[in-house]
Amino acid sequence: MKPLNTRLISGGSARPEIRPGDIWQTSAGVKIIISSVTPGRVTYTREGYEHPCISPVENFYRAYFPVKPGAMTAWCQENNPLEKVKKLKALIQAKQEGNKSAKY
Repeated sequence: MKPLNTRLISGGSARPEIRPGDIWQTSAGVKIIISSVTPGRVTYTREGYEHPCISPVENFYRAYFPVKPGAMTAWCQENNPLEKVKKLKALIQAKQEGNKSAKY
């Protein structure tokens, strides 16, 4: 009898890679920034806490999950920051023009 080939082969990592500079958060929403990673530990800084924290990798995976990298991109698509900058520049120029005419 021929073995059934389902082509379901496990491969790759089931967990996201931890890299310095990445932003992760707890289930409560507290964000952290990864400072450094070694095979056994993760060093990170919590939001609002100035000292670095160290955690074993296994505990880190249990306590934190990565923030989706597209969050800022989605915000930019919804709000169009270039238009906001143009509006702010126009407001500043109008204010400066108003101040010049008031002085004379």
